[in-house]
Parts: sequence; C-alpha cells; structure tokens
Amino acid sequence: MISEEVVSKAIKGAYDLHVHSEPDLIKRKGDDFEFARLALEAGMAGIGIKSHYFPTVERAAHLRSMFPALDAVGGVCLNNYIGGLNPMAVEVAGRANGKVIWMPTVDSFNEYNAVRSGNKQVKHYWSSMQDEIEKSGIQFRPIRVVLENGKFAEGVESILEIIKKYDMILATGHLSPAESIRLIEKAHDSGLRKFIITHPDSPTTFFDLDQQKYLGRFGVFFERSYRIPAINFTTWDYFISEIKYTGPSRNVLATDLGQLDSPYPAEGMKELVKKLLENGFSLEEVRRMCVENYVFLLGRRGHN
Repeated sequence: MISEEVVSKAIKGAYDLHVHSEPDLIKRKGDDFEFARLALEAGMAGIGIKSHYFPTVERAAHLRSMFPALDAVGGVCLNNYIGGLNPMAVEVAGRANGKVIWMPTVDSFNEYNAVRSGNKQVKHYWSSMQDEIEKSGIQFRPIRVVLENGKFAEGVESILEIIKKYDMILATGHLSPAESIRLIEKAHDSGLRKFIITHPDSPTTFFDLDQQKYLGRFGVFFERSYRIPAINFTTWDYFISEIKYTGPSRNVLATDLGQLDSPYPAEGMKELVKKLLENGFSLEEVRRMCVENYVFLLGRRGHN
C-alpha cells in the first residue's frame, strides 16, 4: 500500500506538460487558473497547457504572473488554425518564451484518416467540427509532414531550425509512427536534442516496442499519459511494460486530462505516480520521469 505521503514526495516539483484547460472550443473540467492552483497545492512545479486550436504561450505568461511559484509552460500545435506547418508561428512562439512545439494533432493526415476509419474507439469531437468547416465552404486540408513522395512538406526544415534556435521541445503530436520516425531522424541530424513522443500507446499514434527502441537511440522521451490506460486505450500492464522496456531515463509522465468525465490533472498525476510505485518503480525512478527529465527538457536547472 503506497501512502499519500510517499505520493506527495514523488510529485514534489513535478511537471505535467499535457493538460487541456479552458478557454477551449469544448467544455473542459476547469480553466487555466484552477488547474494551476491545484497543481501548486499538490506540490508540483509546473504545468504545460496544450490546445489543439489556440496558442498557449500568452496564457502561460498570465499564469506565471498570477502564480509566481508555478512554472507554467505554453506552446503551439501546428494545426490549420495557426496556418499548419507555419514557421512564422514557431518563430513568434520562440520569441515569446514558448517551450513546446507540437506537430499537427487533430488536423494531421494520420488523425484525420483514423477518425474516419470506422474505428469508434478513436472517434473524437474534432472530426465533426472539421466536417462542419468543410461543409461551410472553408477549405480544409489534413496536414502531412512527410509527403507521399517521401519528401518533407514545405516549412518543416525551417520549423526545425527555429525550434533549435530557441531551444524548444519538438513533440510529435498525432503524426503516424512512420512520419514521427522520419521527423525525429531529420531533427536529430539538424542538431535538435529535445524530443517528446506524444502518447505512443494511443490507438492513432501507436509505436510498437521495436519502434520505441529505435527512437531511444535519438534520446527521445516517451510521454506516458495517465489518460491512455485510464480510458482503456491500452492496458495498465502494457503501459507499465513499455516504461520498463524503455527505462525511466527515456520517459516523462503526463496526464492528458481536462475532460469533463476525468479527474483533475493534479489528481491524475497522483494516481499515475501511485500506480507506478505499486508496480515496482522506485521513488527515484518515478521522480526521474516526472521531475528530472522535464527539468532537462525545459532547461530549468535550479528551478526545483
């Protein structure tokens, strides 16, 4: 039995760079301020606000001014709302202290096709919104990072250079495993060293263990999100086995929470940490995944 005291010790100074808060285009569990307050009450160091539709760099700046003890992190998802693979959006995010650049998520070619494949397990609210936009006459195009001819789409190379210039984190978003692997190879060759593989065990972004082992060579961090096993997108046993296979040094913990029917992100992080401690991970290993690896990614030495 893992005590609350041990869980609290494990998440002291922790980060969660995958929370979905209001304002958003759908109702969320709470807004930026509520999630920030709850994270601080849990002893966490910071949260990262992720929106599929809006830049979150300015929102993070507001949170830091309202909650000076919280390291609020913002970024940009390169979906159609921001112009897709738009180097200018990445440049502005970097200048404004943005930290995470997510490749296309809901508008990625991979996700767009997956939610229309008839697999109800991966049906999401955004597909109906895309259909409405298309029917209204606004041109909508799912975004490929790697084109059918094998070349990178226009803007990708410039985006990688800008991410490197501002020492930001490249996150793979909802790209297919094949696209993500090509992108990480290219980014690493370009000198980038800070990568997050976004929920590699979700149905639309599923990387098998061989693919994860291969990506480990490039120093990536695999984002292990509480929500994925919590809503049965994978089993807890498989989720835990992935972490053991790739090792705590190559993983970061997150929640991907904010949905109305889910726990608050801070509670989800506590539950995730407790689950790992119950399954043989040491306190030091858990803290490596929710504190130390994030400190490296964010360049926050001395913050905690």
